[in-house]
Amino acid sequence: LIKKNPGTDLSESIAPIIYYVDRGAPEAVKSALIEGGNWWKDAFQVAGYEGAYRVEEMPEEMHPLDIRYNVVNWVHRQTRGWSYGQTIVDPRTGEILKGHVLLGSLRVRQDRMIFEGLVGSDKTGTGKVDDPIQASLERIRQLSAHEIGHTLGFGHNMAASTVLGKSSVMDYPAPDPSIDKDGQITLEKAYGRGVGAWDLFTTRWLYSEIPSNVDEKTYLDNMVTAGFEQGLRFVSDAHSRPISAAHPFGSVWDNGENPVAKLEEVMQIRRLALDRFGKNKVAVGRPLTELKNVLVPIYLFHRYQLASAVKSVGGVDYSYKSRGDSLPTMAIVPPEQQMRALNAVLSSLDPVHLDLGEELLGSLNPGFFVGPITLRERFPERSQPMFDLLAAAEVASSMTLQAIL
Repeated sequence: LIKKNPGTDLSESIAPIIYYVDRGAPEAVKSALIEGGNWWKDAFQVAGYEGAYRVEEMPEEMHPLDIRYNVVNWVHRQTRGWSYGQTIVDPRTGEILKGHVLLGSLRVRQDRMIFEGLVGSDKTGTGKVDDPIQASLERIRQLSAHEIGHTLGFGHNMAASTVLGKSSVMDYPAPDPSIDKDGQITLEKAYGRGVGAWDLFTTRWLYSEIPSNVDEKTYLDNMVTAGFEQGLRFVSDAHSRPISAAHPFGSVWDNGENPVAKLEEVMQIRRLALDRFGKNKVAVGRPLTELKNVLVPIYLFHRYQLASAVKSVGGVDYSYKSRGDSLPTMAIVPPEQQMRALNAVLSSLDPVHLDLGEELLGSLNPGFFVGPITLRERFPERSQPMFDLLAAAEVASSMTLQAIL
C-alpha cells in the first residue's frame, strides 16, 4: 500500500487491496465470507489507511486463476481437508502479487453437527441466537478472516486465545459455548467478532508508513516492545501443535486465559450436553443411527482443551527473546498450577465422565447401510452393529493417558 497523502496519519491508498469471493458460494455462506473478510478493514484503518482494503463478490467476467486478482474460492467436498490461504510472491522483492484462499464445504457441516449435539436440531433454521446454522456461519466469518490473513502476510499465533479476549483471528478458534442463568447451554458467544489486538498490532507493524525522519528498525522494534507491554503474547505454530510441547499457552482449538480453569468449565458443558443427549440431536425424519455420528464430537468435546491444559504439567513459559530486549526469562510453571492441571486432566477418567445413560444407549440404533465414510466418523464397535460404550470410553481414556505420558 502507498498513501495518496504521504506523512498524514490517515490517507487513502493509491491502489487498494481488494479480495473477490467466489460467486458459486451459496448464500448465506457467501455473505458470511464477505463479512468476515472485511473485518481486516479495521486493522488497515489503525495502520493509517482509509478505504484501502475491501472484500466483495467476484464479477461474472473475472477468472479466479487470473494473477491480477485476490480470490476466495468455495469448493464442495465430502472428505476432510485443510482450508488454505496461499500467495503468489514476486521472488525478487517479496511483494505479494496474489492472495488465493481455498475453503471447503465440509467444514460448515462439522460445525453444524457439533452445535446440534450441544443445543439440539430443533433450533436449526430458527434464526435465533442458538440456531446451529447461525453459529456455523459465525465460524465461516472467522475462517474467511483467518485464511485471508495468511494471504496478507500473517502467520498463526496459537497463544492469542489466552490474552486480551481472543486477540487474533490467526489463532484456531474453538467453539466457546457457555451455560446461561437457566442452566441451558447457549451459543450466544460461541465465536468472537472482528479482528483482535494482535491483528491490529501485526497489521501496523507490516503495513504502516514509517516516518521519513526515523530509523526503520528502531521504529518497528519500539512497536514490538509496546505490543508486549500491552499484554500481547505469541507462540508459534510449531510450538503449539504437538501435545508434548512445553509452552502452557501454545495450543490449537482452545479457549480461556487460564487453560486449566477452562478445561474444568468445558467438562461441565460436556457433561450437561451428554446428560441431555437424545433423539432431538438429529432432525425429524432422519435415521436415528446418525446419533452415533453426532455423539462423537460431543463425547470428545473436551479433547482440545484437555491438550491445552496438560501442557502446564512440566510446562515452561517462555518468549522468543533477542539480545538486549526486556522480555521475561523462561520460567517453569509453578508446582501448584501443575498439580491443578494434572488433577483436572485426570478427572476426565472418572467413570461419571465416561458413562452414558441407558435411555441414550437405547437410541443409538444400527443403520441399514453404513459405508466406510460413515464408519470413520464413529467410535469403533466390537459389538457391531450395536453401539460399543466400552470402545468409546477406551478412546476417551487413551486420549487422556497419552496426553499425560
